[in-house]
Amino acid sequence: MGREEQIEEREVLDSIFPEEITDFWSYCTDISDTEYRIAVKLNPPDSDDGDEGAEPPTLILHVRYPEAYPDEAPILDLSPPANAPPHPRFSVSADKEQLLRGLDDTIQENLGMAMVFTLVTTLTELAEQLMTDRKEAAERGERI
Repeated sequence: MGREEQIEEREVLDSIFPEEITDFWSYCTDISDTEYRIAVKLNPPDSDDGDEGAEPPTLILHVRYPEAYPDEAPILDLSPPANAPPHPRFSVSADKEQLLRGLDDTIQENLGMAMVFTLVTTLTELAEQLMTDRKEAAERGERI
């Protein structure tokens, strides 16, 4: 049951994110049917100070299905794209743990169902809210 659902979800994701999904190359350089990554381009808040002209940040969500998915959570990781320019309000390496923890409730709420699209949506919202909070804090002269 789990593998059929994984294949079906991957087909749906391919249709939703046709250019964002790429095969994930592990350190063994094997391509797996159960492992892939999604490029998530973020939409930062309107800029009027230090981040004007900065390239919108992108993060890579690595997804690996365990055998029992969707009854078991997918194995997730985040990384920046290779040679990504730094963004003044977002850093994948600095924000990674906070963002992954922020997905815990969504994962628990969606166990038993295909959830990667929901996880991408939640991840995007979390990352963009983090940038908004930092922008607002900077406007108040604070540092987050």
